[in-house]
Amino acid sequence: MSRPRQRYTLEAGQKLDINALLRSGAMRRPANGEKAGSLRVSYPTIGFEQEINFVSRKRNFGGRQYYFLCPATGRLCSVLWKPAGTKQFACRQAWRNVAYQSQFADATSRCHLTKMKIQRRLSEKEWADLLPPKPKRMRWATYERWQERFDRQDEKLDAMLLQLFRTKWSHLKAFV
Repeated sequence: MSRPRQRYTLEAGQKLDINALLRSGAMRRPANGEKAGSLRVSYPTIGFEQEINFVSRKRNFGGRQYYFLCPATGRLCSVLWKPAGTKQFACRQAWRNVAYQSQFADATSRCHLTKMKIQRRLSEKEWADLLPPKPKRMRWATYERWQERFDRQDEKLDAMLLQLFRTKWSHLKAFV
């Protein structure tokens, strides 16, 4: 019999996504053709401070792609994680006993997580169990793809619920 493993979810901690930081303007793009730089992350209330280096690589069709240099492994990565209780940001591969939230979820929870992710992608407001309306400036074809994904999750949930009813209450006769 294998030993039970205790693993923490990455999403329970903090995340630094270099592409999201550059897009939002929270991190400035290096100027004057610089190909590398550093980012200082500090949380004075808890006494946390870390300097993270980043580099860029030339893209095939022009422009540059930016990557963090993982402080623990030296790998190039777009996302750095700091799971709860750890002392620094590092890439996913540097953490041994961590997993994504979806790896712990059963099939129905994964469907609900996917639906919430689609809702967050389309709107900042809470939409209960409904698909938000099409955001401005989004193409209809893109919105319809998100709608198909959302509907597919609903269909999976309905099928699982029907299966549950069939197994739990198969002994009951239908009344006509």
